[in-house]
Amino acid sequence: MMARLMVPLLTVCGLLRAQTPAPDPEKKAVIEGRVQRLSGEPLPKATLHLRSITAASSGPFTASAPSGYVVTSDANGRFLFDNIDPGRYVLSAERTGYLQQWFGARGPNRPGLSLTASADAPLKDLVISLTPQGIISGKIEDEDGEPLAFAE
Repeated sequence: MMARLMVPLLTVCGLLRAQTPAPDPEKKAVIEGRVQRLSGEPLPKATLHLRSITAASSGPFTASAPSGYVVTSDANGRFLFDNIDPGRYVLSAERTGYLQQWFGARGPNRPGLSLTASADAPLKDLVISLTPQGIISGKIEDEDGEPLAFAE
């Protein structure tokens, strides 16, 4: 009699388990914006790096290179990081002929701000302005037009 009750019970448990939906995979976050020149014109072909912030941060931020994402801005300077893991990140942009810039930095070679990526609230309309590199060249001459040696 016990065996007769076990078979229907196991069948019902199996059916209930089969109807339980599988857990959804973790939702992903989105970060988007644009890269521009100092004049405000779009800057295409800039490389953007989104790096996870490590827990043992000393100073404004410490970015760990292995856990990051890389995209390139399009012809309108737009970029999109989609399908990224929620968490805290720092964002930088670089392009040949321009200085590297961190998002939220007040100038080149200065620390930036961290971003918190959430699946529930996409980060949109971020703007990074890149500063062009400068080169000073020429020669210093004396009053006769001869190169002046060891001029400072």
